Amino acid sequence: ARPIRPAALSRSTYPVMGPYPYHVFFEKLINSVPGLQGVLVTDRDGVQLVAVPPKDEQSLEPSFAAAFALNCDQALKTGKGKVNAITVVMDNHTLIHLNMLPLVVSLIGDPSFNTSILQPLLPSLRDALLPLSDLVVRNLEAGS
Repeated sequence: ARPIRPAALSRSTYPVMGPYPYHVFFEKLINSVPGLQGVLVTDRDGVQLVAVPPKDEQSLEPSFAAAFALNCDQALKTGKGKVNAITVVMDNHTLIHLNMLPLVVSLIGDPSFNTSILQPLLPSLRDALLPLSDLVVRNLEAGS
């Protein structure tokens, strides 16, 4: 897979959902979900597409997302089915990586973040990201 050319996805060309760009959507999500601190959307290679960073921006490392996509590929080889999400609990953060290929969505929460709060939101999150996902697919096809 080839990475997306960053020029194709400048802040001014983000797809919008209704009247809101993605960063506004994610800021509202962060403000409405207790413990959620930041969101990072990348392609499977870790190229950052949308970021709403927490105060501690080091927790938004795009390489986490690329490693997650690679681990999903490897887990698929076990024959147990597709990996939809991985949750990592660390001393200072809870990271949830969502497999929405060609996108990887990383949600950053505080250490006590109740991840089950997000379960009912996942279908609408996936739907909201469809235009961006389509843009990534078109960009990959154009680069082939």
